[in-house]
Amino acid sequence: MLQRIIAGGHDGVERAALDAAIHAGIPCGGWVPAQPSPPEGYPLTILEKADLREAAQRNIREADGTLFILRGTPPKGSFVDVIRHDTLRYRKQLLHVDINALGNLQDATPLISAWVRMQHIHRLLVTGPDDSTPPELYADAKGILAFALRSCI
Repeated sequence: MLQRIIAGGHDGVERAALDAAIHAGIPCGGWVPAQPSPPEGYPLTILEKADLREAAQRNIREADGTLFILRGTPPKGSFVDVIRHDTLRYRKQLLHVDINALGNLQDATPLISAWVRMQHIHRLLVTGPDDSTPPELYADAKGILAFALRSCI
């Protein structure tokens, strides 16, 4: 059973994860560096002397698994690729949902809920592409998570 959503809130997917968790009544939060300025209004813990990578690593270590919501595959060397690498390095579970491969947003629900159950994910880190995210990715990620979180609690 899902007990917590973890996200840094720095991009569309992470903000969608926090918003969907709040709406579903699931505790949420995450570690963020002081710079760039973290988004306001979310239950985030600021690391005064940390960079984005260090905050991301703390989120990965706190989570049982990482859910990536993307369009396609992250470019090699991108921050998402670094998070993917770190997730595997810490021997955490990883699931990549490619929105381009879905017929509709609800198609991701059985995949995510089965993965959460089978891998015993209680604390889920949700992330996506860097801040250059297209605005529609927030709406798509929030839609996917709204359906999926209901089936995981």
